Amino acid sequence: MFTKFDIRDGKVLYQKKFLQSEAYRKAIAAKKPVFAEFATPSHISKGFFSQVVNAFSSKGITDNDSLNLFSVEGELFAASESCHIHNFKKNNLETGDRFDFYKLFGVHMACSHPQRDAIGDLYNIATSFTTGCKYQIIKVPNVGTGNAKDALKKTTNFATIYPSWNTCFSYYHSFAMTENYIVMIEQPLLINFVKLADVKLKAKAIVDILEWSPSEKNRFHIVDKRTGEVFKTKIYSAIPFFFFHLANSYEDDGHIVIDVDAYPDSSIFDTMMMGRLRKRELDGADVCRLTRFVIPIIKNVKDVDKGEYLSTLTYTSANAIREGDHIVLSREEIGAPGFEGPNVSPIKHFKKHRYVYGSGTCCNGFYANALCRVDTETKETILWREEPYFFLGEPEFLPSPNATEDDEGIILSAVSDGRDNGKDFLLFIDAKTMTEVSRAVFDNQIPQCVHGQFLPDKKMRNCFPSHYVTF
Repeated sequence: MFTKFDIRDGKVLYQKKFLQSEAYRKAIAAKKPVFAEFATPSHISKGFFSQVVNAFSSKGITDNDSLNLFSVEGELFAASESCHIHNFKKNNLETGDRFDFYKLFGVHMACSHPQRDAIGDLYNIATSFTTGCKYQIIKVPNVGTGNAKDALKKTTNFATIYPSWNTCFSYYHSFAMTENYIVMIEQPLLINFVKLADVKLKAKAIVDILEWSPSEKNRFHIVDKRTGEVFKTKIYSAIPFFFFHLANSYEDDGHIVIDVDAYPDSSIFDTMMMGRLRKRELDGADVCRLTRFVIPIIKNVKDVDKGEYLSTLTYTSANAIREGDHIVLSREEIGAPGFEGPNVSPIKHFKKHRYVYGSGTCCNGFYANALCRVDTETKETILWREEPYFFLGEPEFLPSPNATEDDEGIILSAVSDGRDNGKDFLLFIDAKTMTEVSRAVFDNQIPQCVHGQFLPDKKMRNCFPSHYVTF
């Protein structure tokens, strides 16, 4: 479902509308799911042969684009982790055309968090398993025509990364990017691509075929954005972790610094199942923690000595060491565990940042029912919290005009009131003090907001970096 807040002239207008995807229309007609979703199995209604054919083509993949929004040439798109995206109209949220990445680029799955660099090119990671399993780095160029189809026609598979396993590939939800590099983090939550057929043939959900393999470690693949070169250096985490989201990544004195919300394992999927949420069975769940990794930019591991610590950055305890023919990364954990949706001010994207903002998950803990600001230098945390029945949506950062510091601006968060007669509202928070500036209260129920995009009009040009799209 699309949720829109139109903020202008001291008023906030609210609108919501279902994406008219094929998955939605068929589910409404059949009164049950027809396509397999991430945690919802499909209803088998076709013959065996049709199911086999559809299992390995885009026809059998859901187009329920419910995870994130992004823009191409000023046109808005909704995406999930499948090969389908939809564009839609900003003014009335009407669903437009559907685009099939399998037909366009030959990929079956794509990350729901593409990233735009400083010159306006859009990058994403996708997976293909028709001619052998591989990850593809997709580059959508900034063509400047104002027509998304023009950009998609010129999109290229910029680089290819091969999985660390012969019959499996990693689940991923986001990736790291700096000014000059893309970092794809493989994690030991694996998808056996042969078992993907079971999703369609045996009416399973995607989550049913995910396998957590703690004996494996996370591998960090580095791609040079300037050339498309994939570094051959093998880089692993010392301890395995699962993640959805990264706060930011940047380069500093020959290093890549990545701040990621890391979970100890993938049990969060079990925690988020509707049955447990309805029973409020949340105590004891493993939660994520803001975690920093420092990767030395080394093309050939033989250029450094075995046992040598490789980070020269003095402001973090994260480090890297050569062990045998690979590099192992140790982590720095920042702040208490338990907040998600990490982000930084847009003026600090791909640059060294100080503050990370996020919201407490549905789990109990330090950040429960709160918005937070974590200082990565002093490790101090400031919270905004009011009531135990307020559930805070992912924060969206609006920089002040001509801001130079990364806490100059306003935080927006859509808040769900968990009481039967409660009223949901859009919250405005001062990013420096984490105190309330204002709120807009609605009679309509606001769905819990996860990922979104602030769409500045041209009057706000001086609030955002030059590569930010205005509308």
